[in-house]
Amino acid sequence: MALLSVDFDADVTGARDIISALRNQGFAAQLQQNSDARAQLEVLKRSGEITSWRRAMITSIVFAIPLMFIAHILMELYVVVINGVLLSLPTRA
Repeated sequence: MALLSVDFDADVTGARDIISALRNQGFAAQLQQNSDARAQLEVLKRSGEITSWRRAMITSIVFAIPLMFIAHILMELYVVVINGVLLSLPTRA
């Protein structure tokens, strides 16, 4: 399959007229989508994906910070309190 690029004055001739003339000459011609529109769709898709990943990361951070606080600081306090209580208990002799 070969590609042909045609520049034309849209005020004089339309793209569909050129396609029709090429088909009348026996060529299988079709109008290609505007590559700029496809590029814009790709950019929009990527920006949507970036937004989705950013939201997921922020949600993870919001839940991770309290969990790290609980795991590291409160557990240390718990161990200190338990050890303090155990050390203050009378032992049997």
